[in-house]
Amino acid sequence: MSVHGEFHRALRNLCHRLSESEFLIGEGWLARLEAVQVEANRDLSAAARTSIALLGRLESDLADASRRAGSPTAAPEIRPSLELLRDACHHLRAHCHAILGFRPEGG
Repeated sequence: MSVHGEFHRALRNLCHRLSESEFLIGEGWLARLEAVQVEANRDLSAAARTSIALLGRLESDLADASRRAGSPTAAPEIRPSLELLRDACHHLRAHCHAILGFRPEGG
């Protein structure tokens, strides 16, 4: 698959995971990521830079949600959903780093 195709696949996967969990981390993330998909059709490097910036903020919201999910009153089925969302964030970030020629932290 092409670099564009792999990026779009990782982005779609993140959007899918987010659609399952957005209520846990706040609204508006799907719309932001869908805008990135449009941007990627014009300029993949710009979309990768935008994605990295968004992922930083999304992962911050995700960390807050994970802390809440770890509370004794949280439903136990929330944690796996958040883990899948976190994995999708990491996967998209790896694609963005590859597109932009960055080495991942610690790599």
